[in-house]
Parts: sequence; C-alpha cells; structure tokens
Amino acid sequence: MASQRFKRGLFVVLDGPDRSGKSTLSGLLWERLRRRGVSCLRTREPGGVPLAEALRRVLLDKTRDIAPFTEFLLYEAARSQHSRDLILPALARYQVVLCDRFSPATYAYQGAARGIPRRLIDLVDGVATEGVEPDLTAVIDLPESEFQKRGSRSREDRLEREGARFRRRVREGFKDYVRRHREAFLIDGRKNSGEIAAEIMRRLDPMLKRRP
Repeated sequence: MASQRFKRGLFVVLDGPDRSGKSTLSGLLWERLRRRGVSCLRTREPGGVPLAEALRRVLLDKTRDIAPFTEFLLYEAARSQHSRDLILPALARYQVVLCDRFSPATYAYQGAARGIPRRLIDLVDGVATEGVEPDLTAVIDLPESEFQKRGSRSREDRLEREGARFRRRVREGFKDYVRRHREAFLIDGRKNSGEIAAEIMRRLDPMLKRRP
C-alpha cells in the first residue's frame, strides 16, 4: 500500500450499513472536490460497469434465495470487473475515485454476518481488486433505531429485508474492519450529511495537498 500511495490517484471508500446515507454523501463530496478543480470519479458497488450492474440486480433482487458462498462470489466477481475496468484506470489517470462500498462491506456482510472465513475473503478479495486498497475509508455507523426510521418496507431490497440480528452482526463487522485498518475511521451516521462530508474533507485535505 505504502509503495502505491501518491504514485497514483486517491481511492476514497464510503461504507457502512444500509440506509446510512452513503450515496448522498458521495454526491456531496463529489461536488466539493469538483468545485476545487479536482478530477474526480464517483462510482458504487456492486456496479460501476455494465456487468457489475447486472450482478447488482441479481444480488439485490428480493425474490431470489442466494446461498452465502454464492453471494460472496458474486460480489467478488462484480468487484473484479469494476476494479479492472473503472477503478484502476481512473487511479492511473491520477483521479480521485469516490466509491460507495468496497471491500469493507464484504468483511461486514459476507464475513461477520454470513460467516465466510476472513482468510478466504482476504485471498479472493486480494485477487479481485488486483491489490488496490483505499487510501481513506469512511465507515458510517448507524444504530438499529436509525435504520427503522429510514426507508420503507415496500422498497427494501434483499439485504435490507434481513432482520435486526443480521444488521447487528453487520454493524459489528464494520467496527472490526475499522480496528484492523489504519486508513479507516468510524463516523456517526446520525450527524447531518454536511457535517459528515466536512469531517471526511478534513481528513482528505492533507492527502490532496501531497498529490503530484
């Protein structure tokens, strides 16, 4: 990681539980960076490229019953295509890449909540991403009470339909990820999106100044 940093663009990941406001936050950060004249790419997982978007529709389809290991492999397949076709080329052009979800979600959802072994995730994810790692990871923390206040049952996707126990495991999985990764930090998702964006920008500013 250290050998790659600042020899390419900056890779910023926004992650956290469902309904934590990642998409709104991504849009705010993109606007702030663009106003500064920073070349910035905004993307999401699963998705970002046509094949990964097709896999997204499968993975979030609430009518499907997908086995945990199958789910894990589909997410990693989408990430592999996304990394190769979009993220790595953008970083090679020295762009700032803002990604709504990345590897932290796999450790939280498929690892902590579904029981996929960490060592297996380490191995497969390392291959799927071709070794690229975030320079900064903002993990938005959201308690169960906030999840219940946001969204509606009729519009829930397959993962949002999981129960409170599942969501608690996901939340703990994200916290564990932050403890294990120096570039990651936890932020209170109950704050308004402007406050959260400002906090991320404070951490991102020194990195932007050191870019070539």
